[in-house]
Amino acid sequence: MKSLKDIVTHENIEFISPWPGGARFKWYCEDLEFFVIATDFGGKDHVSVSHSDTNIAPTISQMLQLKNIFFFDYELTDFNMKKDDDEQLLLSNCYHIHRDQKEFIFTFNFKNFKFKE
Repeated sequence: MKSLKDIVTHENIEFISPWPGGARFKWYCEDLEFFVIATDFGGKDHVSVSHSDTNIAPTISQMLQLKNIFFFDYELTDFNMKKDDDEQLLLSNCYHIHRDQKEFIFTFNFKNFKFKE
């Protein structure tokens, strides 16, 4: 997973606040505002994305854009996205990108991060 510094320099990402093991963001994509939580603990890098309107879910194209914001090209990731007949996801419009960690990297180290006032 990319560093917090790399993630927040993306023009469509707005840092909201720290989150246990990660951070919360707003992501602006194709005139939509998505809510994103990213974490890097428990042996996985994990990104969740949803929209406040449960009828709006990210498209495959949008998920690939989000993957490129949070992960390097060489990192193999898995996507969890709802199929039309799939009732397994708690929120039908909350999708996930994750990958197994091979090392502990602590992406969300806020020690040297300057928060906006």
